[in-house]
Amino acid sequence: MQRCHIDCIKKDGINDLDLCFMPATALAAEIRAKTVSPVEVVSAILAQVEALEPKLNAFATFTPECALEAAKAAEKSVLAGEILGDLHGVPVTIKDLTSTAGIPTQRGSKILAGNIHYIPLDAHGMACEGARRGHHSQPQTN
Repeated sequence: MQRCHIDCIKKDGINDLDLCFMPATALAAEIRAKTVSPVEVVSAILAQVEALEPKLNAFATFTPECALEAAKAAEKSVLAGEILGDLHGVPVTIKDLTSTAGIPTQRGSKILAGNIHYIPLDAHGMACEGARRGHHSQPQTN
């Protein structure tokens, strides 16, 4: 039984499903080596989310356009030869209990639906630290 509706083979035999289940450290190494791009990784993951989310209902807030924008920025840094963080280009999700800039955080409560917290650009919270390290987090999980 095929676990994924995607059958596209990447360089060196890495397919989209491999990208979805590869350990973060291995994925970061592949990105640094330029054998896969952050955009390829996010695109593969978004395809899986779009296929499975109706059944799983895993995300409180799903922001594919933000994820792709962050992946493009990460890829630009890789191609420019910039110094990269340990998990540069590796997408992560954040639990809906953690406030993230510009994204509704409802903490599992209908009362807080659509609640967007103000987070200063210089805040030292989890989202900002992740951005400094080069990984991007966009969707919030239930």
